Amino acid sequence: MKTILLWDQRFPDRPPHRMSVNDTFASAAVRSGFAAPVDPADFATLNVGGPLDPGTPTEIALEDGVSKRMRRIAVPASVAAIAISLGVGASIGKPISATPLPTLTLTPTSASIPANTAAGYQLFAIGNVPAGVTPTISPNDGRFVISGSAGTGWVAVVGLSALSAGSVDIAVSAAGANGASFALTVTAASSVTFQFPAVQAKMAAGQRSQIAIVGDSAVAGWGGGVDSGTGAASQSTAGNAPGNYLRNKSWPAQLKDMLIARGVPCRHDAFFTSQPDSSVANMQAANPNIVIGTGWTLTNYSLSGSMLNCPNTVTTPITFTPEIAADSFDIIHSATAGLGIIVVQDEDGLNVQINEGTNSGAQVVTASGNGMKRTTITRPVASTKPITITRVSGGQVFLVGIIPYNSTSPCLEILNLGWPGAKAFGTNGTGHWNIYSDPSTMTAATPYNALGALNSDAYIIELGTNDANQAVTATDFQTAMTNIATKLKGQAGGNGANVALVKCRVAMTGGYNMSSEMLAVIDTVTANLSLAPVINYNVIPFVTTDRFDGTHLSAQGYAKEATVARQSMIGS
Repeated sequence: MKTILLWDQRFPDRPPHRMSVNDTFASAAVRSGFAAPVDPADFATLNVGGPLDPGTPTEIALEDGVSKRMRRIAVPASVAAIAISLGVGASIGKPISATPLPTLTLTPTSASIPANTAAGYQLFAIGNVPAGVTPTISPNDGRFVISGSAGTGWVAVVGLSALSAGSVDIAVSAAGANGASFALTVTAASSVTFQFPAVQAKMAAGQRSQIAIVGDSAVAGWGGGVDSGTGAASQSTAGNAPGNYLRNKSWPAQLKDMLIARGVPCRHDAFFTSQPDSSVANMQAANPNIVIGTGWTLTNYSLSGSMLNCPNTVTTPITFTPEIAADSFDIIHSATAGLGIIVVQDEDGLNVQINEGTNSGAQVVTASGNGMKRTTITRPVASTKPITITRVSGGQVFLVGIIPYNSTSPCLEILNLGWPGAKAFGTNGTGHWNIYSDPSTMTAATPYNALGALNSDAYIIELGTNDANQAVTATDFQTAMTNIATKLKGQAGGNGANVALVKCRVAMTGGYNMSSEMLAVIDTVTANLSLAPVINYNVIPFVTTDRFDGTHLSAQGYAKEATVARQSMIGS
C-alpha cells in the first residue's frame, strides 16, 4: 500500500484525505493530478505510466487502510474505473464500467534447462505490467525469482534454491492485470569441464574465476543491436550508432548465457568502454549499465578503447549498476603523481576514497613512475544497487574499468575487452595491442602495459581483421600475436594463464578478410607457445541474416560464434 493525499474533486478547496490505498490505485490517482504521495520518495514510482484523464468527477466508495474501511470520495472517471477493476472501489449510484485489465506477456512462453542451471539465468521477460506494480511468481519457494524493474524491464530468473528434473508450471501475477503462465522443463544436471585448466581448477573449487577476451569490434558487439541483419549496413559508421552497437548482444555476452544454461554460474557485467572515439552518448548506448555524469569525456587508449577522463573542474558522478548482486568491485584506474582523488559510494553507506595521485601498490608502473592500478572496493552486503564514482579533489582522474563480483557466491566472470578498430600489430601510437618498438615511450595506460592490471585465469585473443584491412604483413602480425600471447600467458598471479587464439570469420565481399597466411599465423603461434586449442570462426557457414555489414555480425550471427566458443571451451 501507498499513503497518499487525495483531493475530492467535488471540493477542491478542502484539505485532502490522507489514505492508505492499493499501489496501482495510488499511481492512477497521482497521474490524474488529484493526489500526491505523503512520502516524496514514492513520487517517481507512482508517476510511471503517464497522465490519466482528470475529467468527469465520479463518486465511489474506496477502501482505505489495511482495515479496508470504505470512504466516499469523488475521483476522475479514469481513476474510478481502475478502482473498480482492482476490486478496491465500488460505484455509488449508476454503475461504472471497469477498465479491461491488461494481460501479462511472457517472452518466451516455455523453455528447457538443466537442473544445475546457475542462479541469475533469465527464463523470460515480463511485459504489460501495470505502473507502480511489482509482479509476483509462483511457485514462490526460491527456485524462481522476479528481477529487474519498471525502468529496465521485469524478468524472471533462476533463484538460489535447488532445481530437480521434471516439469514446472510457473505462474506470474500482477495487481491490475491478468496473469500468465510459463512451461518449464528441467532436465538432469549437466557436467561441465573447461578446456582451460586454470579456469577448471577454480570452478571445481567453487572459487572466483575470470576469462578476458581481447579483441576488436567483432568482440565488442558492433552491429549486435540488430537481431537479424542484411549485410548491407554502412561498414564504417552504422555499427557504432546507438541501438546497433550493443555489448550485451556480443558473442562474449551470449557465451555467458550459454554457459549459465549449462549450469556454469557466470556474469558479463564488467564495464570497459569498448569505445573507439570521443562519443560518450554512443558509449552509454553500448553499455546500458553505466551513466556518465556531465563533464566526463573519453580520451586516450587503454584496455578496451578510450579511457574515461574527469577534468579537475568536474565533480559529477559516474553511476554503475551491476546486473548481478555484487559486494566487491575491482576499479581499474590510473595511478600517477598529479592526479586527483575519487570516492566510491552507494546508498547504503559505502564511502571509500581512491587516490589516483600515487602509484603505490599499482600492478603496472613504468620507469617514469606512470602507473595503472586495480583497487578492490568492498561493501557489507551483495546487491544490485548502483555505485557512484566521483572526483572529489585534486587533479583530473582516469577510469579504465569496473569489474563487479560477489565474494560470497563466486562465479566465472567474462570480461569484454574488444574495441572497434583495434589491431594486433603496431610499433607506436594508439589503436593496437602490441608492445611499442621503443617500450620506454609507453605509458602504463598503453593497452599492452595495462593488461598487467588484470589477473584473469584465461585470455581469448581475437585480432587480425583490422590488421588485414591495413595491410599488416603476416610476419608483423605473427610478431604482435606472439608478444601479446606471451605476456598474457605469464599472468594469473604468476601461475600462468591459459590463452586461446581465434581464427576470425570469413567476411562478405567488400569486408575485411584475413589472408590464408595470416590465418596460418594463428596455428603457428598456438603451436610455438603451446597455447589452448584454436577457436575457429573461419569455418562457420554464415547466412545473410547473420551479417550486419560486410565484416560485422547481427545478434544471431554473434550467437553462432558464441556456440563455437562454448564448444571449444567445454566440449558441448
